[in-house]
Amino acid sequence: PPRRLGAMPSHDWAADIKGAADALSEYLEANLTCDAARLAAVWHPTGRLYNASANSLTDGAGGNLVDRGADELFAAVAARAVSGEAHRALSRVVDMGRCEGAPGTPQDGVLCWAQVELALPLSAAAAAAAAAA
Repeated sequence: PPRRLGAMPSHDWAADIKGAADALSEYLEANLTCDAARLAAVWHPTGRLYNASANSLTDGAGGNLVDRGADELFAAVAARAVSGEAHRALSRVVDMGRCEGAPGTPQDGVLCWAQVELALPLSAAAAAAAAAA
């Protein structure tokens, strides 16, 4: 099974990136299929999701930075409608990398990071707001 995002114990760059790529594949599939349990299997418990969106219909915040912890992320995934093929075709890993965390911090050791583009259907609340506008 893929390792959790953020928990990369190896100091071998190729192995770390392969593990991150496997976890990212699961991350994308879990989001597209709205499977919160599948997402929890690869999401690091202290991981944060940051989303910057210029579309206020998507995040309801008028382009503000969205910051979600694991519990909030899993609830949002479970509440969403399953993505269609058009959303799947637009979702991808943009970039990924590896860095060393600072010793003595929660990020001590090898860390992998990723930038993804995930096309998702509007939430029920955002769809209702768009219909009312």
